Amino acid sequence: MKSNLSFEIKLTPRWQSGEKKARLRSFRAYASVIVFCVVKLTNRKVLFIDEVHMLDIECFSFLNRALENELAPLVIMASNRGMSRIRGTKFRSPHGLPVDLLDRVLIVSTKPYTAEEIQQIVEIRCQEEDTQLTAEATAVLTTMAQQTTLRYALNIISTAQILARKRKVEKVELDDLRRAYSYFMDEKRSVEWLKMQQGSLVFDEINQGDEDDPMSG
Repeated sequence: MKSNLSFEIKLTPRWQSGEKKARLRSFRAYASVIVFCVVKLTNRKVLFIDEVHMLDIECFSFLNRALENELAPLVIMASNRGMSRIRGTKFRSPHGLPVDLLDRVLIVSTKPYTAEEIQQIVEIRCQEEDTQLTAEATAVLTTMAQQTTLRYALNIISTAQILARKRKVEKVELDDLRRAYSYFMDEKRSVEWLKMQQGSLVFDEINQGDEDDPMSG
C-alpha cells in the first residue's frame, strides 16, 4: 500500500551546534519511527504512544503535522504526569503536552481500582504465574496493593512463590508474603529509608545549568 505521507525536518539554528547533533539524530530516528507507524498502521487505524510526556517540542510539532494528514490513524497517548514541563521549553502544561496538541485530544477519565477489582487482577496474575495463594494471603495481598501500589503487590507474588517452594508447600501463605514484604521495599518505604540515610549516602548535586537546559529531561 502506497502512502503520500511526506514530512520535512528542518534544521533550526538551535540544532546547528555540535553538542546538539546527537540529539538531532535521535529525534530524526524517533520521527522516522512515527512515520513508519503511521504508514504501516493505517489499516488498523491505531497508533499507541506510551510515556508521551517524554517527547520534546520538536517531536510534538512533527506529530501535530502528521495528525493533519488524511491517512493519519487514531492516536492513543498515555502519560502518568500531571502539570509537567514541556521538554525543549521552559513552559509547563498538563501532562507535558503543548496547548495546541492538548486542545485536539480527548482525555479519558480514570479512577482508582476498587478492592474487588484489585483482587480479580491478583487472581489473574496468579493464574498466569501458575501460583496458588491461600484465601488469607489473597486478602492481605489485596490490602497491600491498596496501601502501596498494584505493581509492587503483583511483583511480590513471584518472590513469595519462591519462598513457598523453599518451604516445599504448594500454596503461598501469609508468612511467605510477610517475608517477601520485609525483603523488598515499596516506593514509600524506600523514600523514608533514603531520608533516614541521607547522612550516610552520597547524593549527586544538580548543577544550575542542567536545570535551566531546555533540552534536559
